Amino acid sequence: MHRTWVGWARRALRISLMALAGGFLALLLSHHSPTGATPTSEVEPNDSPSQAMTVTLGDTVQGATGITTTAIITSDLDYYKVATMSGNNYRVSLNLIYNPNQLIVRLRVLDGALSLIDESITSASASISWRAYTGTYYIELVPLSFQPPSAPTPTPTPTPAPVIVSYLLSVAQIASTPTPSTTPTGTPPPTSTPTPPPTATPAGTPDAFEPNYDFDHATLIGLGAKYTGLNFVPVVPGAEDNDFFKLWVKPGMVVTCETLDLTPGTDTNMIIYDANRNGIAGNDDVDPRAGELRSRVTVGVTWEGWMYVLVGQGGRGIVYGSGYSLQCSVGLPPTPTPTPTRTPRPITEVPPPPTATPFPTLLPTPPATPTPLRLQVQPLVATPTPAGRRIEVTVRIYYDANGNGAPDAGEGVIGMPVGLIALRGGRWIAQAATDEEGQASLVGFAEGTVRLVVPYLGIVRPVESGETVLIRLNPVPLPDRLP
Repeated sequence: MHRTWVGWARRALRISLMALAGGFLALLLSHHSPTGATPTSEVEPNDSPSQAMTVTLGDTVQGATGITTTAIITSDLDYYKVATMSGNNYRVSLNLIYNPNQLIVRLRVLDGALSLIDESITSASASISWRAYTGTYYIELVPLSFQPPSAPTPTPTPTPAPVIVSYLLSVAQIASTPTPSTTPTGTPPPTSTPTPPPTATPAGTPDAFEPNYDFDHATLIGLGAKYTGLNFVPVVPGAEDNDFFKLWVKPGMVVTCETLDLTPGTDTNMIIYDANRNGIAGNDDVDPRAGELRSRVTVGVTWEGWMYVLVGQGGRGIVYGSGYSLQCSVGLPPTPTPTPTRTPRPITEVPPPPTATPFPTLLPTPPATPTPLRLQVQPLVATPTPAGRRIEVTVRIYYDANGNGAPDAGEGVIGMPVGLIALRGGRWIAQAATDEEGQASLVGFAEGTVRLVVPYLGIVRPVESGETVLIRLNPVPLPDRLP
């Protein structure tokens, strides 16, 4: 039902974009179009790589995108594709020609396998240059968030309207830098210009990978790459930000994902899901006794497809000012090499000179004393018990159809996977699925903190033994009519 509502909202946003953008584009383009160039109009739908609109080198595309300001955040994603030749250099340029609400747009370049090449975020203009190694590259435009205009609107609009931005997009081949020829007089080597570090994301701004708040919006990442500048600042103020990522894996791979570079006050928690979105492993802290609050999980892959990574804080730590990096690599985490201990040189002891043996003195032999018998009792070996304390948690998930705030007959959600994860070691200690009443009983053994995980609902929270957890699903009203 939620996806039907989101699909309806996206279609409504697309219709609004086409209607609102068409009226003023002609006036704007008369001032911003290159002399003698007639821009090509964007063709919708182009909301996914499979629907990407083809861009010809040297041409300019005029388009529009936006984001809703209602309770359901809906973005209009625009995809383009361009044919390139391996070994040549190319540049994509984006110019936001109408942006009264200062909408922030993310510009990304992806290769033919949809792996990230480079990206930039802007509210005005941006460009990305790259060297081609495959035949086709994709260009992705994602509206992220917006800042309302400084001047207040005299009369508020009854229904929140989509935030619109119009843009010009062009892709061109650029010349390679010629290699200087050597001269007999000996030319000094050129001075290399260091690449400036990327600008840090402001403390109160969502990171460049948003929106990635669920499985369907998970950010595609690559193995071996380190992604920096991540945070837990939500797109909608007051909401909790969970960051979802995905990467392509195959059977036999051993993948280690870990958070790095935590800013003070940030405390990450990580859960790994398989291609069917079932939680399979998790970790809160690498070593809390040593102050290592970052997370690390190693998974042996048995499937081919997507592996999902969820990083959150579970309501702990700071939000504004939070920050971390993420890296997933093939292989086990490195084991620290112990410092070798110096072996002391052996000390040779000189034996003392022998002492002369005295002549033995004969003494009478005393009568033998009887030795008392002693019984030796062997203790019984106790049967080993599982390590840690016993944890018993009851979970009940119900869809509150009548809205009375309590579970009633027939409202139980059947077959919902639930489980308990021990934060020390990051292992599952109990897993089950809800019955016809929406109830499941979880029993396991663990030391330290234990968290309840409901993967399909994105719920991760600490629990205590003997606790009963009620999870209420709100009824979602359908629209009055289909668009």
